[in-house]
Amino acid sequence: LMREPEGIEKEPGTEASTEVESEAGTGLDTFDREASDRPREVGGQKGPEPTRFGDWELRQGAILQTLEDLDADVVCLQEVWSAETGEDQVRDFATHLGMSHVRTPERWWKGHSFGNAILSKYPIIDSESTQLPPTDGPGTRWALSASLSRGDTSIPVICTHLDHRFDQSQRRQEQVTAIFDLVAARHDPAGHPVVLACLLYTSDAADE
Repeated sequence: LMREPEGIEKEPGTEASTEVESEAGTGLDTFDREASDRPREVGGQKGPEPTRFGDWELRQGAILQTLEDLDADVVCLQEVWSAETGEDQVRDFATHLGMSHVRTPERWWKGHSFGNAILSKYPIIDSESTQLPPTDGPGTRWALSASLSRGDTSIPVICTHLDHRFDQSQRRQEQVTAIFDLVAARHDPAGHPVVLACLLYTSDAADE
């Protein structure tokens, strides 16, 4: 999460282009009302066929309320999901918060896709998704890069997620090397520092 220091006035025209109608109540209240109209997950958390999301409707509203309270200018999210039925966690967050957003490509597995996303109050100039090594496996990790426009300043942001198993230290080292190359490619000594948000899985003794 990234927020501009207080007292800094935003340049005109740098707000995200997404317009959202004002609604009474908090984001949690709003999402709870909408969630009640949605089809419930198959079986639920304790049902005969529980999904990996559990009771996501309750958690989604709590996450949205937290993001509203933080009021960050830039939000990086990992393990966000969408469904082939049309539900999209990132789109819902961006719409409620009035932010622009980009996400990694949707790759469907059992009707769902998982990935990373960047939400921004500033216009998003460009974005790029890069597969991290190894690129030939079923659980490929991605790094999402974006350039945000704040007046005359371009803010480079990278959002990513490393492999999670503790016995995959070598794989994470390769992924960190790839991320380093991405940071170096977007680094401008005279510009804004690269903002890197990464979900790390490692142990204290790991080489990475």
